[in-house]
Amino acid sequence: MRSLLLASLALSFCALPLACAPAVDLSADGGMLWDTPAVPGPVALFFDDAPVHAQALHEFLTSEWTQFYLRQEGAADQQGEAHLAAVTQLFYAQPIELLRPLIHDLLLVREHAQRFPEVDGEHFGEMQAAFHKGAGETARMLEEHLGKDGVRAHLLRRFRLEETLLEMRAGLQHPTEAEIQAWYDGKMQLMRESGEYSDDDWANRPTLDDHRVRELAENQLMRQQIEVMASARVARLWKESVITFVGLDGQKVPLRLTSID
Repeated sequence: MRSLLLASLALSFCALPLACAPAVDLSADGGMLWDTPAVPGPVALFFDDAPVHAQALHEFLTSEWTQFYLRQEGAADQQGEAHLAAVTQLFYAQPIELLRPLIHDLLLVREHAQRFPEVDGEHFGEMQAAFHKGAGETARMLEEHLGKDGVRAHLLRRFRLEETLLEMRAGLQHPTEAEIQAWYDGKMQLMRESGEYSDDDWANRPTLDDHRVRELAENQLMRQQIEVMASARVARLWKESVITFVGLDGQKVPLRLTSID
């Protein structure tokens, strides 16, 4: 099950997914760096009859819509209501697949909030300070777009996801030497087959004696374990929930997790 957060993990467990870094629409007429139309709406998503916060839904859909629109053949050269309507229909054609990453992350966020209604104020404050210091101008623009309360809500979702991942990681067993070696051998073989290494480079390829390579292998193996744990937890939470999408036509579409998911 794809997660915006888990899909981008590598050496760090603090990637920037939906709940972490929204694709903010900074222009007045839609799109970010490209002249794309604003994401079609209004639509809504409900967990057990409670609406998902409009900001979180809009952040996610803006990112997905921008990428989707630009992938359409000739999109940059086509204009008009007919073209926009056709692309919009395709975009919302399979709402469960479109919204799966968002649902995945928000189910984990909601569960964390149910278990811990109040977060550690000191740690959350440190995270907010680090974000504003590290993001610089981006943080300022984000605050102009979302407002202070919106940025706080955005960072709180990120914080709860990170806490969930750290909690999962704390319960994991460290990869064995055999597992680390197998991961390294497989990765190196794929890189050689793809042409990333010439014969000369292959002789000087990085080895597990390099602590950075070993750390990467260990983190990737732990990431795989976390993905399995998170997917299992999300599957349970999803089956215990009633999740509904309300499309542009106002019709309610139940989003049910099936056995093949």
